[in-house]
Amino acid sequence: MEEGQTVAAGFSTPTLFTIANDLTQMEVIANVDEADIGQVEEGQRVSFTVDAYPNDVFEGQVTQVRLEATTTSNVVTYEVVINAPNPDLKLKPGLTANITIYTLERTNILTVPSKALRFVPDASLLEPLGITLADKLPAVTAGKKLVWQKKGMVLTPRLVTVGITNGSVTEVTDGLKEGEEVVVSLTSMAEATVAPAGEKSPFMPQPPGSNRKK
Repeated sequence: MEEGQTVAAGFSTPTLFTIANDLTQMEVIANVDEADIGQVEEGQRVSFTVDAYPNDVFEGQVTQVRLEATTTSNVVTYEVVINAPNPDLKLKPGLTANITIYTLERTNILTVPSKALRFVPDASLLEPLGITLADKLPAVTAGKKLVWQKKGMVLTPRLVTVGITNGSVTEVTDGLKEGEEVVVSLTSMAEATVAPAGEKSPFMPQPPGSNRKK
């Protein structure tokens, strides 16, 4: 182009070079479904993987939630910008990332398996085992859940106050102490399966079946 020459939007100019400012500081542009975008905020922690390094987990942070929606096949998504430190230069422009955004995290809390809150004893199944139910059941009020404890050959109900959950484990804010056992299921005609209440965060990656204090 010459100085003073008119530039029109219709001109097509080839791209000769793409210049990256600093490859040690990358960005991930994530498409988040409209059903989940309401929980995403700036500053939230993010972990992600890329197919090029399947065994590596990278960390980042939400820096921007863009308001322009994109509709593809009747699915509405929003772009979320995530900063991704790249000191080892492993991440390259154009890689596809699978992300996890941590919308809520808590540590050092008491949890029980969510199955314990759904367990309902059947007297007809317990009777052949010699297991009986406590005579009096407490009234379940708003914000309370019922769990069962096996004390000897008797199942005793306990009212607990629950908090947040990730589906597999649920926070207990009142009604249980760490180490107390609650019934989660009947695995055989021999005995009820119990699981101890554990102190851990339900919103941090945990090994399957882990319920010990960390």
